[in-house]
Amino acid sequence: MNTSQDLDKQTKAPNLFEYATSELTQDAFLSWLFEHIRLNTSGAPHRMAERLLHLILEKYQSIDLTFEYPRLSDYSMKKIKQQWKNIDLLITFSSNVGSENIHIILEDKVNSGESRKKQLEYYTDKLKEKSTGTIIPVLFKTGYASEKEKDDFENRNLVFIGYEDIYDLFSPYEQEFMEDVILKSWWSYFCERYYDPIEKAKELPIENYTSLNCFREEIKDEAYPEQIVFKVLTDYLFENLHDHFLTKPFRFQGKGHVDWHYALSRATWKSKERNISVHIYFKWDTRKFSLILKTAPYRYKPLKKLKGEDRESYMASRDAIKEELKNHQVGHWKENNQYLQIAHRKGLSDTPMGQLKTEMERELKEIARVIDTFM
Repeated sequence: MNTSQDLDKQTKAPNLFEYATSELTQDAFLSWLFEHIRLNTSGAPHRMAERLLHLILEKYQSIDLTFEYPRLSDYSMKKIKQQWKNIDLLITFSSNVGSENIHIILEDKVNSGESRKKQLEYYTDKLKEKSTGTIIPVLFKTGYASEKEKDDFENRNLVFIGYEDIYDLFSPYEQEFMEDVILKSWWSYFCERYYDPIEKAKELPIENYTSLNCFREEIKDEAYPEQIVFKVLTDYLFENLHDHFLTKPFRFQGKGHVDWHYALSRATWKSKERNISVHIYFKWDTRKFSLILKTAPYRYKPLKKLKGEDRESYMASRDAIKEELKNHQVGHWKENNQYLQIAHRKGLSDTPMGQLKTEMERELKEIARVIDTFM
């Protein structure tokens, strides 16, 4: 069942959220949703807000075992503040039977990560300077979050509400959304913009006969998260090499652009004595793919800062590896004479992927043998 398509069949009206796509819009929607609790309205938005609030409290209770789950009838929502001390949403509940306060710090994300290291912990400390009571830090993210990100949030004792939580929480009540045009529009947009593309990207087929260029053309107009696309692709291309290399996918932020990297290396490919480290990188900058062999000084320095014996030892080691590769004549690889990049794989983007996968497995193992001999 494709939720967004089913909802679209029921209305031909334009969706406001397709035009208001920023995190500020999402802040406004969540504030509007929780305001239904504060005003004690009736209808679907109030019910949805209570369900989301219950999920937050349940998740926090699993984090802090000393936290007693409150009866909401014993509390009143006093206020919802936006951008207080840069906090996206600060929701405060006061006890009707005592002096206890509950503060929910809600940091709202679409696709981005935290704007500063341990952002929610920073906000919590700021709030403790001004207020007393229980503080519940929540990261609410509609876009994709990797397992590594989710593990990090869990280890930091944060309440994380991700796209799967949102879908599981709200999807059983889709018919209720028809009562309210804002709620219906937001849900339709969430499914179409986030949930459906993420789920489809996870099942993205990789055909042996297609090339990387054709693959890029097929997905360029889709809303698939790049991180998932890159993982699906590298899982396919390098699935038989995990026992031969240390592998690491990561996002690299350059000047004005983002590259996705998949690094292959070995623990022995770093030598203090020879002043060199070696990596193979499969890169995607969303425009093109490349596979390159790079060396770097043992402790990296830009070329202009690499001097004296450090420069001599690195350059000698780099040139020695280049010479060994040249002697072994590894197919499809072309030598480069850059400071760091010493070779790249030709014909990468036009070769059928099944063939490319087979050839790369053989070539990368051969390159590894050459580097192992030198190191």
